Amino acid sequence: MVYNMTVPTLNSSRGTQRRFVLIYLALILVLLFVSFVVVYVFFNVGSEESVLRTAVDDAEGSTVITISGDIKLTRPFVVSSNKNITLTSDSADGEYFKLIGANYANTIVVDAGGVLTIDGVIVTHASNTNGKGVYVADGGVFILNSGKISGNTGTVIDGDYSGQGGSNGGGVWSAGTFMMYGGEISNNTADIGGGVWVSAGSSFSLYGGEISNNVALYSGGGVYVNGALFSMSGGKIFSNNVQSTSSGYGGGVFLSSGSFGLHNGGVISGNNAYVGGGVYVTGAFNSDSAFTMSDGAVVSSNTAYHGGGVYVMSSSFSLSDACVYNNTAYIGGGVYVTYGSFKAQSGSVISSNTASYGGGVFMNSGSFRLFDKSVVVDNSALEYGGGVYLGSGVFSMWGGGVISSNTAVSGGGVYITDVSTFNQLSGGIISNNAATTGANVCRSSQWWQWQ
Repeated sequence: MVYNMTVPTLNSSRGTQRRFVLIYLALILVLLFVSFVVVYVFFNVGSEESVLRTAVDDAEGSTVITISGDIKLTRPFVVSSNKNITLTSDSADGEYFKLIGANYANTIVVDAGGVLTIDGVIVTHASNTNGKGVYVADGGVFILNSGKISGNTGTVIDGDYSGQGGSNGGGVWSAGTFMMYGGEISNNTADIGGGVWVSAGSSFSLYGGEISNNVALYSGGGVYVNGALFSMSGGKIFSNNVQSTSSGYGGGVFLSSGSFGLHNGGVISGNNAYVGGGVYVTGAFNSDSAFTMSDGAVVSSNTAYHGGGVYVMSSSFSLSDACVYNNTAYIGGGVYVTYGSFKAQSGSVISSNTASYGGGVFMNSGSFRLFDKSVVVDNSALEYGGGVYLGSGVFSMWGGGVISSNTAVSGGGVYITDVSTFNQLSGGIISNNAATTGANVCRSSQWWQWQ
């Protein structure tokens, strides 16, 4: 039998080519996908320190280490260069297990090039022992997703006052990159930076969680930022304290020669210091600091002798769609500005703050601009300047800026000395304030100046 077959060489070739091209493209896509997939290696180390250290030594690539009991360390837990470790725990009752630091040693050290993520572990020290919670070297990366860093103390180790942060940074001392998405940093102590110390040239990004009930002897009860970048887009810093009653600065946050952005509903509340109960901002060595609040951020219910909510010296402070309220001080209940600049815009609110001088805002010198429907309302002063005390410098208001419903003995709305300049421009409104002398505006040759 003879079969007549016609071989469509051209069409078959084209079809085969198409199939090969599709297969080739599919292989490329698979390879690309695999190249972006992070492969994790998992270890459960129980509650043995030796097993934990072996797991870290053997780790290659991204490694998840789970502890299933408290581990008391005899020396620091070190994440060295080229290690990427996630540390977690598997407590059945919902309580995290603890990594307990040795006396006069930091619990965790993240070296340059190392990456550590804490996701459900308590980093602490036993009572009557000393040492930081986490030390992050320059070039190291530390991420806190959940868990606690609590009960640690900034401590000089082996007589080295500058090594590994000295006595500063009780919970976390970082010269690298620190990102916090959740969890808490609480009940830590240090000379400076009770909760967190952020060193020059580094960065700290706070997206969620809380920094609370930390104590510093001198500055930065919650967070101390020294020439670094601090961004807070959510989360809370509350109930932190600076102990010194004559030279304590920044109950919630101390910022020196750096940048601090408080955004997206972040809250600083219930902190205390002698100067700058909520936030203290200062420039140093001819380098200004910049503090910005926006997008619903809040500074509230803080206390101090100078600057209950915010104290600004030789720096800039910008308030945009944000709120400073219910803070208390002897001078400058809401905001105290000396040799700096302050502007309130985009519907910002300075409200319900209390002081003897300058219930809402105390201007020792520098500039203050109130505009774009921002308001100073319902503040009170036991003496002068219920809304604003203008001791020196320049205060300008326009474009819907409002000072209203404030109270004082003199200058319910604004108290102005003769060495200052007040510009009430088009659209600036001062009304419905109350005082024994000068309900809305009181001008005086008397001037009390505090540094």
